[in-house]
Amino acid sequence: FENLKYQPFIGLFNSPNQKLTYAETDSMGAQGNVKDYKKAINVKRVMIVGGSVAFGIGSTCVKNNITSKLIEYLNENEEDKNIKWEVINLAFVSSQTTSELNLINKYSELFAPDYIIHLAGFNDLSFYLQPNSKLYSFNFSSEISKYLYTSNIIKIFNDCTEYSLILKVLKKIGLKTRKDK
Repeated sequence: FENLKYQPFIGLFNSPNQKLTYAETDSMGAQGNVKDYKKAINVKRVMIVGGSVAFGIGSTCVKNNITSKLIEYLNENEEDKNIKWEVINLAFVSSQTTSELNLINKYSELFAPDYIIHLAGFNDLSFYLQPNSKLYSFNFSSEISKYLYTSNIIKIFNDCTEYSLILKVLKKIGLKTRKDK
């Protein structure tokens, strides 16, 4: 499974250097064939942002994901053989439009894409239909915030409840009595 790591203004983003059956990320956590931030004069660049489909979930292998297929298609069908197409895929699982717009703002000047593909929307709908969801918040941002600002004793107790039935019961009783107040 893919690993995600928290990034400010983005939310949970791809961990670097992952080798999954359907995608591989570089040292930044992105996919693609971009080797240098500075774009050469004979290069055209596409930036992809989006959720799991744009990331490649559902692909049978790395060479069949959207990033690899787009690189192959653009370079094979370019009429001017002096032009080389590069693709940088910044999509990640459970991404939402807020994160994607922040990715575009953060990286468009750095990578100078000629085109941006935004393949998204389902995660926004899915998460905003959840009870107590907030518009323009990152996926699980309240859970991340709660965890970051919780004491270490509570973190240890919560971790221990995963392994002990007695602690699970005590936790459940504690949560129920807190809600009743």
